[in-house]
Amino acid sequence: MHRKSSQGTHAQHQQHLQLLEQVMETPESSEPLQVKEEEEDEEEQVNHADSAESQSDQCGKGAGPDFERQIDEACPLTPERVSEVLSQIERRVKEVVSHMEGCLEGAGPRLEGCIGQVGRLELQRDALVAQLLQLELPMAQAVQTLRAELGVARDRLARAELGKRSLQEQVRQVKRRLFLVARDCIQSQVTLATRQHEVAQFAITQEELTAQIQGLAEEASQLQEDQQEQLRAAQEQVRTAGRRRRPCSDLTYNRRVSMEIQEYLKGGVLALERRYEPRLLALLRRRQWGEEALRRHREEALDLRAHIGPLSEELQALELQRVCLEERVALMERERDENVAQYRETLEVLEQGLRDLRTEVQVQKKTNEEMENLKTSLTKELDVHRRFVEAYGTLRIPTRERSEIGSCETLRR
Repeated sequence: MHRKSSQGTHAQHQQHLQLLEQVMETPESSEPLQVKEEEEDEEEQVNHADSAESQSDQCGKGAGPDFERQIDEACPLTPERVSEVLSQIERRVKEVVSHMEGCLEGAGPRLEGCIGQVGRLELQRDALVAQLLQLELPMAQAVQTLRAELGVARDRLARAELGKRSLQEQVRQVKRRLFLVARDCIQSQVTLATRQHEVAQFAITQEELTAQIQGLAEEASQLQEDQQEQLRAAQEQVRTAGRRRRPCSDLTYNRRVSMEIQEYLKGGVLALERRYEPRLLALLRRRQWGEEALRRHREEALDLRAHIGPLSEELQALELQRVCLEERVALMERERDENVAQYRETLEVLEQGLRDLRTEVQVQKKTNEEMENLKTSLTKELDVHRRFVEAYGTLRIPTRERSEIGSCETLRR
């Protein structure tokens, strides 16, 4: 059992020596990543040593005196060898202790500096976050204000569109009324021209009728003259005949002649009446109708002229209203274009501000990631230093192991 315990302690010494050699071979200016790799190698070696120790224990239990004899033959324990090993162990232990003390003395201020730097970086991060929030607050307020202004502008634009549509509807109605008024005016002008033409035709017809009446009057006067001549000729014949006849028959003869003359005149008058009375009546009726039509057309012309005045005034007012509405529509379109351009500029400014904010947020995220990485690396380095401290604590047992080795040697002797 003592031999097995001495073999176990010897294996542990060998592992500690390997660990000390690795620690002494490690430079002081190694980076945290190299220290981490060495720590991992150290853990692997410790695990390997534990597995080797367990295997050696199993082999010692299974092999018995043959294995111990082989170890004695391979490594004969002489006092010189033991003293040499002990001196080497003491020298290595002193070197490792001095190196570890130097490392710990240098690691303490460095660790404190790292902790202080981490604290300063955290304070800087908090200050940057607060500054970012302070910068985002007025920007958010400005964005909300601009959004409110944009909403008001959109409402105004919608109202302007509604006003424009109503004005366009009014313009269409005015144009429709203007078209109706122009159509009525043209129709009235055509009617007036027709009435004027009819009046001119009536005047011509009246002149023709007047000429016919004059011709008929001349013909009547001519007939009267002819009748008078015939009457005088008949009277002359009666006188000459009365001179040749007897006086007793003068009275009857005169009566007969006068009756013949009266019948002749009466027949002529009746013939004239039958011939010219319908024509005269037609001419009178036509003249009377023409006078009535002329009077009626004159009244209509006066009414049309009276209507043309207000219609022309209304036409001028509608033209003026149309011009005003067109100018108003053009002004509203120009204002709408200006508002649209202003809104586009505002949107561009907002988009640029949002891009700047996103850029600042990305920069802040990168800064936070760098700080997290730095914090992680400092934490890992702190863990490495803690492991070094723990390893330094485990290496403070060489004297006790040396006394155990001496007791094992005495027992073997």
